Amino acid sequence: MLEELIEKLAINSKKYIGGLMGFAFGYIFITHGIIPMIVVMLTTLLGSIFGDKENIKKLKKILINRLKEE
Repeated sequence: MLEELIEKLAINSKKYIGGLMGFAFGYIFITHGIIPMIVVMLTTLLGSIFGDKENIKKLKKILINRLKEE
């Protein structure tokens, strides 16, 4: 039974994450308003973009090259 649950979570992980994020954004919208919700959405988006390992490696290379130029 536990194995089936883990398998379902692995297969449908994007659906569960999307549902959880939708719930969180809805809760923020209801309790705080639209501006804080937009701020949270933007910071989440930026975190997912810059948190990618490949992007971190690219940013490190760019920073090292710029520091060497100076």
